[in-house]
Amino acid sequence: MTTRPVRPRSSLFDDQRRATEIMVERKQVAVFLVEARATPEPNTGCLLWTGALEGKYAHRGEGYAVARTKFGKLKIIRALLGLTNPKVLACHKCNIPACVNERHLYAGNNSTNILDSVARGTHHMARKTHCLEGHLLDGSYLDHGRRVRYCKTCRNERQRRRRAA
Repeated sequence: MTTRPVRPRSSLFDDQRRATEIMVERKQVAVFLVEARATPEPNTGCLLWTGALEGKYAHRGEGYAVARTKFGKLKIIRALLGLTNPKVLACHKCNIPACVNERHLYAGNNSTNILDSVARGTHHMARKTHCLEGHLLDGSYLDHGRRVRYCKTCRNERQRRRRAA
């Protein structure tokens, strides 16, 4: 039985140092690109990204092939924040998706991102004030399910019709 050779402690230190150097280089490139491809918005203090986009914003404007470049907005943001874990998201404090200002970004997970959108009132379910039948989704007329909010009046009407049939 053969054993794996143990790496000397100095090479582990060298690997960590090299990883740190790579992160610093990525951040320097990201800062350079933000300075080159972002325009300041005077009212909010945001730096609006005017370069190539990725993800769900990629299909606007120039087309998919042009938008999938090496330095898309999401990669720039991840480099600015130093994010390497794909499960960690870059969240916006300013609630403007095109913003790449470092002071307006923070690292969070999907849960914190959704809670922030609900608190700001920008979540698609938080904006609903009435059901499809026009009943108010508030207080005693509202019932919470696992993932959705139900109108109690509509649910009671459906149950009455089902029981009568």
